[in-house]
Amino acid sequence: LRKAATWAVVGAVVISAGLWVRGSLRARSLQAALASVRWDDALSLDSSNAEAYLRRAVARASGDRKSIEAALDDVEQATKHGDDPAGLRDASARVHAAYAATLATEGEMESAEREYAKCDGQTAASDVVSVARAALVDGWTRQAAKALNDKNPTKARECCLAAQRHGAASPEFIQAFSDSCILLAQVALSRSNTKAAIGFLVEMGEASSATCAATMSSDTMTPLRDDVTASLQKRFRTLSDERQYPRAITSLLSLICVAPATFSSFLGYLSSFPADAILAFPPITNAVVMEF
Repeated sequence: LRKAATWAVVGAVVISAGLWVRGSLRARSLQAALASVRWDDALSLDSSNAEAYLRRAVARASGDRKSIEAALDDVEQATKHGDDPAGLRDASARVHAAYAATLATEGEMESAEREYAKCDGQTAASDVVSVARAALVDGWTRQAAKALNDKNPTKARECCLAAQRHGAASPEFIQAFSDSCILLAQVALSRSNTKAAIGFLVEMGEASSATCAATMSSDTMTPLRDDVTASLQKRFRTLSDERQYPRAITSLLSLICVAPATFSSFLGYLSSFPADAILAFPPITNAVVMEF
């Protein structure tokens, strides 16, 4: 019995030593996999390693839509196993921002907004959050342009308001917002609702002024101001030549806001416009009067 007990102890020691060696090798292999960015290998060694899930999620977030959706699953797994709130917040924000940008680019704006709401305000991931915000602005602006082409100014205005919430300031945004407001004002006037018509025109002016004031006041924004001015000038000339007077004057309103000094060079164009088209826009009428 004594000999059997001795062998039992020896066997237990050998087994324990073997398990220790195996565990040590496994831990070293795990650390090596993490250090060499082999997330799949790390997770095959430890399927509950939150760090590997988070790092793989961030890597996957720079891929296509399928890759980003896999990254969302990684974030979910990391949430189950992790104890690093700061790291989890940063990785989660990056993945959701990337997904929001992808969805916005593909025109799925409502879904993009939901994803953006999950990352907005995360300063640690401000670089990718900014990219997502820009994608939302572009997406909503494209939706507004499409709505205008579909003769739906109400939807166009709603899209512009959504873009404005994310800091829209492009010439395309200004024009889409202005076009939607003027079309809605015309509808209101056709229904003898003068108050509503004035409200749309005021909203248009305020949006243009606020956008220009926010983006054009700094001297460092001179190149952008020049680009916007050139774009609006070209659009005004084109619309004038096509006798699309309301839209042309809308462009001119935006142009006056961006570069007031350029207004006088367009008086020749205005002289060919019908009087009622000019009188329908008090800001233009006042500007003409001041020029003389």
